[in-house]
Amino acid sequence: MSDDDFTVERFDPEVDAQENNQDTILNKLKKKLSKKRKLEEEIKIAEKSEVDAENAEPKKKRSKKEKKNDKKKDGGSENKNTGFTPLGQHMQTSKKKVSRVLPYWLLNPDVAELDFLSNQLPVKQLKGLDGVLTDKLEKLGFTFFFPVQRQIIPILLTSGQNQYHRPNDVCVAAPTGSGKTLAFVLPIIQSLKSRMVPKVRALVVLPTQDLALQVYKVFNVFCEGTGLRVKLLTGQQSLAQEQTDLFRVGRTGLVHHLADILVVTPGRLVHHIRETKQLDLTALRYLVIDEADRMILNISDDWLNVLESAVYSGGRCRPGPLNVVNARRSELALQKLLFSATLSQDPDKLEQINLFEPKLFRCVVPVKDLEGNVKELDDGDVAEFSIPAELKQFSLVTEVGRKPLLISCIIDQLKLKSALVFTKSNESTHRLSLVLSNLGYSCGELSSDVKVKRKKVLAHLRSGKIKVLVCSDALARGIDVENLEAVISYDCPQFIHAYIHRVGRTGRAGKEGTAITLLEPSQKKSFNKMLSDGGLAKVEELEVEGVEDRLETFHQALEQTKRQLQQQLEEQQQQNKQQNHHRRQMEKNGGTKRKNLLV
Repeated sequence: MSDDDFTVERFDPEVDAQENNQDTILNKLKKKLSKKRKLEEEIKIAEKSEVDAENAEPKKKRSKKEKKNDKKKDGGSENKNTGFTPLGQHMQTSKKKVSRVLPYWLLNPDVAELDFLSNQLPVKQLKGLDGVLTDKLEKLGFTFFFPVQRQIIPILLTSGQNQYHRPNDVCVAAPTGSGKTLAFVLPIIQSLKSRMVPKVRALVVLPTQDLALQVYKVFNVFCEGTGLRVKLLTGQQSLAQEQTDLFRVGRTGLVHHLADILVVTPGRLVHHIRETKQLDLTALRYLVIDEADRMILNISDDWLNVLESAVYSGGRCRPGPLNVVNARRSELALQKLLFSATLSQDPDKLEQINLFEPKLFRCVVPVKDLEGNVKELDDGDVAEFSIPAELKQFSLVTEVGRKPLLISCIIDQLKLKSALVFTKSNESTHRLSLVLSNLGYSCGELSSDVKVKRKKVLAHLRSGKIKVLVCSDALARGIDVENLEAVISYDCPQFIHAYIHRVGRTGRAGKEGTAITLLEPSQKKSFNKMLSDGGLAKVEELEVEGVEDRLETFHQALEQTKRQLQQQLEEQQQQNKQQNHHRRQMEKNGGTKRKNLLV
């Protein structure tokens, strides 16, 4: 390419007349033809080299994907050589991969090590905590704070002190049994104990009635002597009875509120907001969402939108964006506190909770090297899930038919005084409890089909009246069974969240515990993959002795269980038959009465 190609020719009659001869025109045409030939030769040489390269390789059947890539290369080279895209021809370009980037607060959590024995902080030495609460802790036997409590309590004590600064929402991810409940109970009580008029200023939402009752009891213990009142709304009482606990109407018609802290389930909360018109939530300062990963799934029930609509009413405005104008307004802020052992890392799910400038706090088990020395925590060492170091984990591969026999061998070999056995269904729970009972163990069962109250069954397990409790996953979340020695998964959990919450029933608060998972041969590979995907170490395989010596006793227990199940089935069929007969008699008598009335 020469400089003549970029020369701007201007019209000049004299010059044009001199150059307008035959020789000049021929010279220009020759130059253009030579340039075109050079370009064609370069293209031919490039095509020939590509053909030679293809012929040099052994011929093989090309896939559709390879042919498609060849077409893209041809189109790209053609466009590259010419520099222009022909009209009517679609330019094929490869799609760029979009890499997912997490928000800054999820990528940079505040991480603390879950080591109960190192860096212990005595109860009296925590700065900012009221003496009434520290005295109560010492009376209850607390000598030092757990790591998650040392990490969270000071943050919550100072978060609401600046009236011109809206406090950040807080997300806490810590293993089960690490003391998360006290981490929000103590700061909330201290910040509310100086209130003058009772109003609902703190709301704790939990997914089940049992968890709500457990948290309610903790609040009651520490609110004693502070004047604060805690109320439980879970549907165990009628709506009218719960309303009498929430407010009282004076002689002049003035409504006196009787609760400062509410512990609720989401369904019952929505019911009260819609039916109890006197319920005033406009003074709410703290919203605690415990078992947050499960509560996020219940966001589809719209309980959070209903709650926020009730909070931001009666003259209380919703907070606007973070700017100078809104920062100067002295408005009451609602701080959200999320707690879970398996907190979701999905920004789309967390966005449903409408968090404000959230901060993530994680409490994890220290990472150890091959020599057993604790390593310093780096970003790459922080796994998504964490298991207490005091919890010993085992797995045992066996056939389905031998699982009940192996459970009896495990109980005797480890000399367990209390064990929780998880199954996948109510039917399995009932059948396994019968087999273990026939093998000579004091056994109880707990599922949605069992009519016995959970409090009674759990009390029998704590007192030692029953040795083994067989249950479905209804107990896998948040329930604290004191001094539970072992958790046995009769059926392998399908998801890592279920495994974390199952094994978290033991090895709590620095105590030792054992978790054993029974696996079928086809489940071993998927189980190990589930643990590795969750950042957990591979568990040891447990060796059980004396299995063959118990086969005869085991078969006798199975036969006895079959007879019991058959007898129960016949009794159920007879009961259903009587109920159907009674219903037909009632319908017949009702028809006779209607005929007599017509006559």
